[in-house]
Amino acid sequence: MTAAPDQPDGATWRGWGINPSWSRLVNVRSHDGEIHRWHVLDTGPSAPGSATLLCVHGNPTWSYAWKSFLTRFGDNHRVIAIDQLGMGYSQRLGASHRPRRYRERVADLADLIDELQIGVDTALVLAAHDWGGAIAMGWAVQHADRVAGMVLCNTGIGIPEGRSAPKIIRLARSAPLRDMVCRRTPIFIEGTLRLSGQRISGTDRKAFRAPYHSTDQRDAIADFVGDVPLVVPHPSANPLMEVADRLVSIDAPVLLAWGSKDIVFDDDFAADLASRFPNVRLERFPDANHLVMVEADVAGTVDVWLHDLLSERSSASDGLTNDQSATPPRASTTTSVFDGLRCRFDDSSTAIADLANRETID
Repeated sequence: MTAAPDQPDGATWRGWGINPSWSRLVNVRSHDGEIHRWHVLDTGPSAPGSATLLCVHGNPTWSYAWKSFLTRFGDNHRVIAIDQLGMGYSQRLGASHRPRRYRERVADLADLIDELQIGVDTALVLAAHDWGGAIAMGWAVQHADRVAGMVLCNTGIGIPEGRSAPKIIRLARSAPLRDMVCRRTPIFIEGTLRLSGQRISGTDRKAFRAPYHSTDQRDAIADFVGDVPLVVPHPSANPLMEVADRLVSIDAPVLLAWGSKDIVFDDDFAADLASRFPNVRLERFPDANHLVMVEADVAGTVDVWLHDLLSERSSASDGLTNDQSATPPRASTTTSVFDGLRCRFDDSSTAIADLANRETID
């Protein structure tokens, strides 16, 4: 595996803005019969009434992508940002293992959650980005009763209707080009960082590159790209479709935090996901690109959303134990939408705001 930075004095971690004590290695019993070593950034045990945020990165990043969550929430909630197998500072599986497919990645996440007993005593909130989003959704549909909420950032579970896959992914998908761009050279990593322009710092760029300096460290980057089901048949196509069809079963609140300048997972993917969840809210960051959690104050938005989520859970719990204190239901009334429009005829306040195009309708 790729050795984690200088554990004795933690200078590298601190230079990246990461508390060195958060970095640890975990041996996890796997569904494949082996024991795999995972690297996680873990802020520590949760306090009563708090949440556990489990953060799942995509391709070609690692747990550092969630630094803003670790630093903002770590004092009040437990934040666990993982490095997926073959990525970051987790175990490289090597040539003896065939590439891991989507279904196996979901099972890997389940292995880790079970090993660490994540969310057993606290509300579990999944935060995920890119391929991590699809994997987190795969676990969530199998354990909907254990999910208190989800934060999904520039991700997807399928190609929106009427769309083709992003051109950058289609180009990288061909085997010879994929090997050159993703494995033998760092082009795929550099291309991802370039999407963010000046919205991320030089420190961010160094940190994102750090676990992927050599060819053997980048095997999983190529494998993730190869698992995008752009050809038929493909072993991951049906599993992804099955998860997409089951997202309606997740009643927990879902926050979509979206960088609207992303050319990979653009606003069409946000709209597609918004149509699949029954309890969803979309927050668009018009100046952010693919690495929205690093480029914009997503953590600030999540902070407010998480406070509301936990308050509602607490109120619901109190209501179960003290029905007498529940607020009586309001009488049901029905009003025509045209009555509402007539009442607002002279109101000049903004009705619609398109933050991406900076346009409003009054």
